[in-house]
Amino acid sequence: SAEESVVAPPRELVLACDVFGLDRRSRVMGVSCVAVDQPDELTRRLGEFKATLGLDAIFSSDARLVARLKRSGLSYDDDPAAFRSRAADALAVLPWDGYVSFADADYLSAKNNEEAVLALLRGVLFDRIRGLFDRPVRVVLSPRLAPFWPSVSESATDYRQEIKSMDKVSVVGTSTVHMGELNNAAVEVANYLGGLTAARLSNPDGAEASGFLRVYPNKLRQLHD
Repeated sequence: SAEESVVAPPRELVLACDVFGLDRRSRVMGVSCVAVDQPDELTRRLGEFKATLGLDAIFSSDARLVARLKRSGLSYDDDPAAFRSRAADALAVLPWDGYVSFADADYLSAKNNEEAVLALLRGVLFDRIRGLFDRPVRVVLSPRLAPFWPSVSESATDYRQEIKSMDKVSVVGTSTVHMGELNNAAVEVANYLGGLTAARLSNPDGAEASGFLRVYPNKLRQLHD
């Protein structure tokens, strides 16, 4: 008898998310999300980038930076400006797609932090889940989003039901929400994407905004309320 063909299960998509402007000091709040089809490849290549820093006299002599990169990975808020520029160059050629949802802080002023995060995430999460109704989606939250894990998890489940009734499709994929561990490559990229976006929105002509411009052309879709 003819051997039945084996169909591989759909590959899980990783969607890593971070938030910026949560301290309410900026005029803009937003979430940055990085979609990754091949998380192991992203991890490998980001690791290669970090390894090259050991060959760079400018950064290898910064013992504090090197130690922190090993301990907890890239962190836009903590990295020096010269390093951010170097990181932006490296991130621009890595395998990921970016999505940023943002709004003027005044628009979100009547919402508490959890409500604001959920409002901003909806635009990204809902569209990603809707476009991947037959695939598993693994949402990974940054430490700054940790307090909102229960609500984000509940929302992801609700979105699938909403999509099912709205699109009249059989939603066979799954959504799971996890906390990102230290040195999670996708979360590190999302952190940088958020930082670069915030810098760009705050001062489009500033030096910090140039990092955003390097990743922008083929990496980013923006949603603005």
